[in-house]
Amino acid sequence: VLSPKALERLDHFQPPWPVPRLLRLVKEGIRLDNVFEGYTLNTPSLLCAYDALCALEWIEKNGGMDAMKKRVAHNHQLVQQWVEKNPSWTWLCPVPSLRTPHVACLVPSLFDATTMSPPEKYHIIQSIASRLSQEHVAFDIANHPLAPPSIRLWCGPFVEADAIKTVLPWISWALEEVVAKTKGGGGGGKSTQTQPSPSLPTESKPQAMY
Repeated sequence: VLSPKALERLDHFQPPWPVPRLLRLVKEGIRLDNVFEGYTLNTPSLLCAYDALCALEWIEKNGGMDAMKKRVAHNHQLVQQWVEKNPSWTWLCPVPSLRTPHVACLVPSLFDATTMSPPEKYHIIQSIASRLSQEHVAFDIANHPLAPPSIRLWCGPFVEADAIKTVLPWISWALEEVVAKTKGGGGGGKSTQTQPSPSLPTESKPQAMY
């Protein structure tokens, strides 16, 4: 809602700072009057809006913001305890105070113990993500392409603690299998561990958790 004076100012004022396209009310010196007639600059997804409403309703029914913070803290603590007991994985961010509790970003410890090139590290991470996806354990677990080679676990309030507990041993298994195949060179050398170890769930393959 803009006053007549504000609309008049749009015709003459040009800000010295860049304005995001989605927020521009003037194009090439001409006021975009169709914006005030219901025209959308970027079509919003009603499905996303409805999903957000469902999330808010779920939060309200399950204890509100305080309960959500506790769920996040608990999920992150589960990963922290697992990393402390598994020397094969470490944190991408070595400073605990700088880590976000919502996402756990982990890297194989062997990355620091070897002289692997970045492409070799990315290959291992992508292979781990692919293997877990094939097993229907975790999807899209590889970190962002522009981030250092690592995996990421969402620890948000909508993730059940049991899901975190289930996926962690599979991550260790995937790393062991990928490393074994990498050492075999792929040329006839095969990993001797082709199925989850006895310490992993022995029932049917876990359902997708992420």
